[in-house]
Amino acid sequence: MIWLLLGLACPKPAPVAVSAAPEPVVPKLHHRARNAYVRAHMYRATGELEQAAQAYQRAMVFDPSSAVLVEELGELRAEQGKQELAAALLERAIELGAGDSAKGSLCAAQVALGESVDVLSGWSPEPAQGWIWARCMHQAFPDRDPQDLLDAVAASLVLQPHSAQIWAFGQELVHTHQRYATGLGWVERALEPNPWDAGLLYRKVTLTQDLEGRDRHLKARISALGQLKALGEPVAEELAQSRERDLDLAPQCTASTPSCGLQARCLVSKGQTADAAEMVLSCSEMPEERRLTLALYWNPELWRALRGSVASPAVQRAGVRAALQAGEPKAALAQLLSLPEQDPYRPGLEGQALLASGQDAREALLEGHERLPGDPVLMAALAQAHYQQGDAEQAGAWAAKAAAMSHPPIVLVPAPETP
Repeated sequence: MIWLLLGLACPKPAPVAVSAAPEPVVPKLHHRARNAYVRAHMYRATGELEQAAQAYQRAMVFDPSSAVLVEELGELRAEQGKQELAAALLERAIELGAGDSAKGSLCAAQVALGESVDVLSGWSPEPAQGWIWARCMHQAFPDRDPQDLLDAVAASLVLQPHSAQIWAFGQELVHTHQRYATGLGWVERALEPNPWDAGLLYRKVTLTQDLEGRDRHLKARISALGQLKALGEPVAEELAQSRERDLDLAPQCTASTPSCGLQARCLVSKGQTADAAEMVLSCSEMPEERRLTLALYWNPELWRALRGSVASPAVQRAGVRAALQAGEPKAALAQLLSLPEQDPYRPGLEGQALLASGQDAREALLEGHERLPGDPVLMAALAQAHYQQGDAEQAGAWAAKAAAMSHPPIVLVPAPETP
């Protein structure tokens, strides 16, 4: 079927203004320590690390028991490459009550020093900070089984779906252990409440770029790129390249390939489309109309033979669907003339053909939906049809209904230009 609909069901959101970075949250400190603390942050922001360290030290004179001050100074020393000093400060911060963040920083310092990672002993992080523990384990034991680390990152992302630090480490873990499908699952879950989040969509593109040999993941990549393009992001060229690769996508073909559907696709990948069409016609594992649609798409010459020998509505509908899949909506509309008026699928197929040709398809699709009220494909097409006619509210409503029926993610796109 033509890729008319990609992405997740939702009208395109209005652009969101980007505000300046917020001021640092200042912990409860002695008033003189507070002033020095703010200056320390100002120096760090401008890269003046030694001046920042001196400001932290001045703050500690007035508030020597502040775990926050000791922890941040320890992190700063680690940033300067002074790992021994960093480790000592971070150990002190933990004694003063610092939590998972300080333990993660101490872990990194101990690994850098080549020391035993004592901080792991008895460490039971909060779920939101589980990724810090996972990062420490990964740094200390890079070859260990990553499953519990991946689980910890997933739990943290549920609670902090927009944390750049968690995503950065999660992506590192995914790439190190080649668990790309796991990473893709994280992004898809994070996108559920806000399917138009550009940052998450870019993460989806990144995590799927190493999966282009797998059909489902490439389609997920194209879906995300389609959404980013709709948001005005500069991804048109990459989207076109991904779609081109999708057209050439073929499974690994072996003599022992068990599925006749996969065997047929293997033949198509070798250019043997007529043989593939013949094979798929006898593929009992597929529904009849799916077999006929693929056969007619791969070998249009079969249309005459099938039409002459088997005058069934299934054959007629398969011919329409094959024409739509081939990107020929006018041929699909012509073939609809041979389908009986009372066929319950006819108005829906007519609507899909009108939609593909850039015409107003709402009336035909609505009639098709009334005849087949549980068809998510028609609901998704109705969303697209309303969007093309400028009714974003109705488009969103129909897209949500399609999503509730487990329709694949969709992106609403403008109507194609008519000649």
